[in-house]
Amino acid sequence: LKAVKEKYDLPENFILYLGTMQPRKNLPLLVEAYGKIQARVPGLKLILAGGKNTYNFDRDIGKAIHRLSLSEDVIFTGYVPEEEKNAFFRLARVFCSPSLYEGFGIPVLEAMSAGTPVIASEIPAHREIAGDSALFFNYSDATDLAEKIYRICTDDELRLNLINSGKEQAKNFSWKN
Repeated sequence: LKAVKEKYDLPENFILYLGTMQPRKNLPLLVEAYGKIQARVPGLKLILAGGKNTYNFDRDIGKAIHRLSLSEDVIFTGYVPEEEKNAFFRLARVFCSPSLYEGFGIPVLEAMSAGTPVIASEIPAHREIAGDSALFFNYSDATDLAEKIYRICTDDELRLNLINSGKEQAKNFSWKN
């Protein structure tokens, strides 16, 4: 964990998104939600981990960061190799998947397996994977997402419940199945 934290200069307290940065991932909404609670949770940063120069990159992410003056608080790590992903999940305060649609949503499962609480958009793939082991939000409502992030970052009992239930839920899935 220490090596990955140092390599990417990761902050102590951060929200993690890890994946592609296509428009369907709904990342401008995550940036907007983060902007709504950033001052309420001192030291909280937003990490967007994934390839920035990939096919179909959502240019509205940068526009949202600029519009909300969050360039010092939203950190792009670039591509994260498979062998470092688990460390990212384990270091994060919360993992957020704000997608508009998914085929399956492996990062949600990876986060739960790593013991990271999950906030996910209310879509069928996320419900199927996370069951009752995540907080769900309306994928078009930045205020709803902001409040869910705030709750996970400030309510230790909720965090612990999500961590424990997420680890159990993740056991229901395997590569074989």
